[in-house]
Parts: sequence; structure tokens; C-alpha cells
Amino acid sequence: MKQLPSVNSLIVAAGLTFFGAATAFADRAKTAHEPPFTVWDIVLGGEISQIPERDLAVVACGTNGGPPSRPLDSLSDFKVCPAEGDGSHEVYLSYDDELEYRALALELPTEAALHAGTTVAGHPVVVSVLVSNDGVIGGIRVVTDSRAEIRDRRRAASLAATLKSRFQGDWNCVDQPPDEGEVALSGVFIKQTCERSDPQQDLLLLNTRYLRKKGQRSQDRATGKRTKGAFESLTRFEQRKR
Repeated sequence: MKQLPSVNSLIVAAGLTFFGAATAFADRAKTAHEPPFTVWDIVLGGEISQIPERDLAVVACGTNGGPPSRPLDSLSDFKVCPAEGDGSHEVYLSYDDELEYRALALELPTEAALHAGTTVAGHPVVVSVLVSNDGVIGGIRVVTDSRAEIRDRRRAASLAATLKSRFQGDWNCVDQPPDEGEVALSGVFIKQTCERSDPQQDLLLLNTRYLRKKGQRSQDRATGKRTKGAFESLTRFEQRKR
């Protein structure tokens, strides 16, 4: 009669399998803290069909850097997205989150944080590509995600400095005055628009905001309680092919 494996041996085998999976994940995390595909892999002037859909979680029509709208079955359906003023179609992309969920399943919180969602330099962002009618990618758009946790939203304006460091060159920046009702946030007021001026390189546009808008206050006037999230901290970046 064939001898069945003991319960202990099954437990040991299961433990080795789990350990092996965790080790494999750790090995990958040591060499790659980014998803297989990110916004920086997009080639301006290339075809949208060159973007590997297998490495994306969600594909949808964009909303000028906001949340996704109409889901798309494929990147090839980009023409159903409304055209912007220059005729380009904005397509929203989110990164594959498989590594994050694997890390959570293996109870590896540090690795899960490294692979968390669609991010740039640790900031939750909305990523989209701008595509012409003939399927050519003319630009990318990266906007800090207003749906993020308050802590992440608060530091969203700091992404601008990281992007300036990534894209070297002469930046022309203009600090705009407050509109009616706009005030500083924690003593700091940032309302800045920047453009990289080198005509031999891609056009880069960068908008940064760190302020309270009209009606946003640190305390509720009626109750006197401290409000949460009543501020605007934002980085908006565009790279367009000249």
C-alpha cells in the first residue's frame, strides 16, 4: 500500500513553499522597486500600440488629469475619448498592482509600500498619455492624485522639486499672486507655473500649488473643530513633443 504523507510533512512542505514565494518576492524587490511599466517608459513620438497592456491595471478615458471616466477594452479604442483643444485624446493608465497584492498576501508591508499603486517618487499620481488621431503619443500628463490620503495630499506639492531635478535645464518660473480668498497654508503660499525654455528639447510644463482656497479653513466656524483636508497641495506636470 502506498504510504500517505504525514500531516507534519505537509505542513513543512507548505511552509517551504510559502518561504520560497516570499524569498522570490524579496529577491525581485532588491532589484526593482517599480512596476514593470511606468510613465517614464513611454516614448513620445511612438505609437500607443507599443505600450504593453499586460503591465497595466486600468485603461480608460482621461479627465484632464483627474480620475478615469469611460473604461476602454483596449488602448486601440483611444478615439472614443473626447478630443482636447489640440485634437489629442487623453488616455488614463494605472500601473499593474500585482506586486503590491502579492506583498500584502505575504505580509511584507515594506515591499507593499514600495509597489503601492500608481506613483512617482512615492507620490500617488494620475497618469495619462495624449494621443493624436493616428495613434502617435504626443505627450504625457502626471498630476498628483486628489483622492490620496490626507498625508499624501499634503506633501503633493513637493513632487515639483523632484521633477525639476529629473529634467535638467533652464526652467522659467512665475509666482502668481493669490486670487480672492486664497491664503497661505501653514504660513506657506505656492502658486507657481514653470516651463523649460530649451527649444531643442521636449516642452515641459509644471504647475505647483500649496494654499487654502476661498472657503477652506483650518477650523470649522460653526463647531470650532479642526478641519481635515481643507487645502490644495498639487503638482501638475506635462511633457510634450515639440
